[in-house]
Amino acid sequence: MTDEERLRKEKIEEIRHRWNDRVMGTYRDDVVEVEFTLGGFSFGIRSVMVTKENDGAVVKYEPFQNSGEEPSEKRISLSEWRGFIDALFVKIRVHEWKDSYFASGIFDGTQWGLRITMGSGMALRYQGSNAFPENWDEFRCVMDGLVK
Repeated sequence: MTDEERLRKEKIEEIRHRWNDRVMGTYRDDVVEVEFTLGGFSFGIRSVMVTKENDGAVVKYEPFQNSGEEPSEKRISLSEWRGFIDALFVKIRVHEWKDSYFASGIFDGTQWGLRITMGSGMALRYQGSNAFPENWDEFRCVMDGLVK
């Protein structure tokens, strides 16, 4: 591990511990963007990007190729943004996920990634291939709820 990689890992652990030790909800001020991608060889990639703005956030959705769905963009209120972030950090506790989830021996299936970016530019990154965190279904419901 290089010094740069070690420093990044230490900084991410510091952020995770700070969020765990903070009063509920104060992490809302840190997060400025959440991007989730999901895909696979046979069905392409789907993405949801939520970007915070002064008065709320913008949700951009790119559906799977050939799904019949159209890409979309919508605004959500500041209250909805806070509810979304609370769901991620209080209910699902994504900051406690492992960095990577991989199932060996499977060559085609589902790959996914989650990037949570703070105002400082630092980002928490999680990824997987055919393996998922324990509360994956709850997470998917939160993300799917943003694009409906």
